[in-house]
Amino acid sequence: MISLIVIVIALFTIGFTSLMWITRVPPQVPATVLDDPALPRLHGDGVLLHGRFAEAEGAPLAVVLHGGPGGDHRSLLALEALSETYRVLFYDQRGAGLSERVTETRLGMADHLADLDALITAQGGGPRSADRPFLGRDAGHGLPRPSPRGGLPRRLDRARFS
Repeated sequence: MISLIVIVIALFTIGFTSLMWITRVPPQVPATVLDDPALPRLHGDGVLLHGRFAEAEGAPLAVVLHGGPGGDHRSLLALEALSETYRVLFYDQRGAGLSERVTETRLGMADHLADLDALITAQGGGPRSADRPFLGRDAGHGLPRPSPRGGLPRRLDRARFS
């Protein structure tokens, strides 16, 4: 009786393994802005970022910062509703989502802040006192926060986080 149970378990294992092998699918890695020219792109500080705007003509800029690490802006698309009042900028931070992959040495806070500054400047961002809200989620909320040494990142006046 025990040998019958062992044979059934062995046959089940062989059958299951064979089925898994036959039906395997290689993992699908989405193309980034470097690989797919059809993706909307923005220029950060020496890096291509995937991003887009939901906008009201002539409205002030609002920047949405996704969580992470490794997240993307898709989970925050409900904030498109703000486009009646703001030009809402959604983008995937460097090394995340569909943005350009970079080495670890280019993933520091200074690099992310430089991207943020470049994006705001490219959109005609003015001085720090400009009416520009930031909306952040999860780890994205830490990006524009004041540093422990005092002061806000350049071109940042106020922010809201969840």
